[in-house]
Amino acid sequence: MKLSKIEGLLFLPICILTKPTQLTQPNDIDIYFPYVHLSKVNPFNYDRITDFVVFGDSYSLVGTNFTDMTYTGKNRSHGKNWPLQLIDLHPMDMWNFAESGSTVDMSIICREPHDFKIQCNNFNEWGKNGLFTIWIGSNDIRSMNRTIPNKEEIYDKIMDEMFKTVDGLYHVDVDYMNRLFSKNIKTFAETHSDANIFLYDIHRRFNEIINHCTFYKFKDCRRDWRNFKKDSVKLFFWADFSHSTYRANGFFSNDINNFLTSISN
Repeated sequence: MKLSKIEGLLFLPICILTKPTQLTQPNDIDIYFPYVHLSKVNPFNYDRITDFVVFGDSYSLVGTNFTDMTYTGKNRSHGKNWPLQLIDLHPMDMWNFAESGSTVDMSIICREPHDFKIQCNNFNEWGKNGLFTIWIGSNDIRSMNRTIPNKEEIYDKIMDEMFKTVDGLYHVDVDYMNRLFSKNIKTFAETHSDANIFLYDIHRRFNEIINHCTFYKFKDCRRDWRNFKKDSVKLFFWADFSHSTYRANGFFSNDINNFLTSISN
């Protein structure tokens, strides 16, 4: 099958927990999508999307066999993670290239044998009308904070490579990197008039749930479930030291599905 059109491009920026947020009302879903670019020449139609293409790291992996693109569903949430829950909410064929430990570009930050650029190279134009999602960057941040000086210069290189790679699909501190991301996504939108682009503020969503833990009916949003296995995993936000549980993932998939449904033509 040949991919004829990228119907939507969804970015989930790096998840780094910083400032607490006020509790958002359930009907204020737009607040989690601070940047949306809707194409005038290619109106976004969620119902028309038949394929879901995922790039990223362990937050998004589903145990894909890359020879035939089947998947086991194995992930780090102890249940269904956000991509698996999203296709339950909105049935699509999923082509998931995410791999644990991936960075944007191994030549800049080398951690694993696969990075975002390799994932995109492995993408063989499956499907027809696709929603493309990219959640990557936490491994870049984690590695840089430990080992690399001159972080702002490295952030520039990472963002340049990331958006060059995204463009190919189409045919120091965390605050600095987030500002750089916002700048690049807007520039990308200006040069791709047929692109429908959505920025989901996963950073804000993490913070809100963690800082209003009991409201979301979690027992613990600071410690991870591995040390409290006598309790149900669904009572915890964190499955391990850096991955959220399947129940937390459910909030992310619901946000994305509800928002895309609300703006669909």
